[in-house]
Amino acid sequence: MSLQEAASEPRARAQAVHMPHRPQRYTAREMAEIIAFSEVRFRADKERYERALREARERGLDGGAGRPNVRPAPNGARTSSQRSRSPQSFARVLLSETTLPLREIVSLTGLDIYRVVGLKLKMRSAA
Repeated sequence: MSLQEAASEPRARAQAVHMPHRPQRYTAREMAEIIAFSEVRFRADKERYERALREARERGLDGGAGRPNVRPAPNGARTSSQRSRSPQSFARVLLSETTLPLREIVSLTGLDIYRVVGLKLKMRSAA
């Protein structure tokens, strides 16, 4: 092997590796078969979901949709259920545990942008 052949070989390999991937071309019949297969899978998934939902409702696992309205505790006392957080607490958790943009946190918590930025700044100075 000559020096020129040895020098040109890595360049040829690099060009082969960095060639842009060309999309595969399908005939109209192949594309129709792909779409039909996707439709069949979609319908099967939908049927499986609806069957599971129906079975869950029969077992009483409907997420409380059929439960009667529950009266609030007297004198505004909180019940033992701690399902919901305050918007400020939720914003603190989102700020500390995620990298969501501030506007996304605002839309999730319902707070205004100034409160969310204030919470973020207070958390930064406390850390």
